Amino acid sequence: MELIVEESHGFEVIAYPSPFAEAFSVDVITSSPSEYSMELFDMHGKLLERYENLELKYNPDLGMNLPQGFYMLRVSQDGNTKMVKVTIRLKNNIETSRLFLGVNS
Repeated sequence: MELIVEESHGFEVIAYPSPFAEAFSVDVITSSPSEYSMELFDMHGKLLERYENLELKYNPDLGMNLPQGFYMLRVSQDGNTKMVKVTIRLKNNIETSRLFLGVNS
């Protein structure tokens, strides 16, 4: 499992796991008690998910039900903004075959 870390001046963003199959989590490490926001974009810049006014203790699962590919996560707090690239991969060959064949069990 690879951790994707973006850090500078007391504001750190960690997205894990990457690549992910189901969903990914984000840890925001900061010296500020202020709320933060997160936005998830596809590689064409389309906004897919937005979370605003998050408390530091709240960590939503992101990226659920997205197709395989690359995504960009933007995290903002107190005028600081970090962009983190995350990757979704296929879950496994059995699940992929079920999706392809339309099998539900």
